[in-house]
Amino acid sequence: MPNGTTKQRDTSLSDAQDLDRDAVIAGYIRHALAGSEDSADFWACDTLNQSVTRLPAEEAWDLVVSLLRRAPDEILGNIAAGPLEDLVRKHGVALVDWIDGESRRDARFRFALGRIWLRRGELPDGVETRIVAASDARITLL
Repeated sequence: MPNGTTKQRDTSLSDAQDLDRDAVIAGYIRHALAGSEDSADFWACDTLNQSVTRLPAEEAWDLVVSLLRRAPDEILGNIAAGPLEDLVRKHGVALVDWIDGESRRDARFRFALGRIWLRRGELPDGVETRIVAASDARITLL
């Protein structure tokens, strides 16, 4: 690239078939536990966040739920404010039944769901109402 600039490579899982999903999840967890943008595992955080918005709804769901199941409790807030919030914003309409069902089955999922922020009206009324209810009404509506 001219003038010494470099082009940032798209690292989403949808575009990088050879990326190992488990390695991305493990790297995301290490990065969140490190608590620093300078972490050597920042690539995994970036890859996972890009993937959630670029993958089809079902694949993004599988990725985020897999992450939540493997993550220690102390980083559930990180996941809520990042990949889970992005998942709900991008795919909430398509996944509302799954979100509702998972929230009923899994207290950790429900806890994380209750830590996301949404803009009021960002989702259709009925979807927003169901997702807020699935969080035990803990979602912050802006």
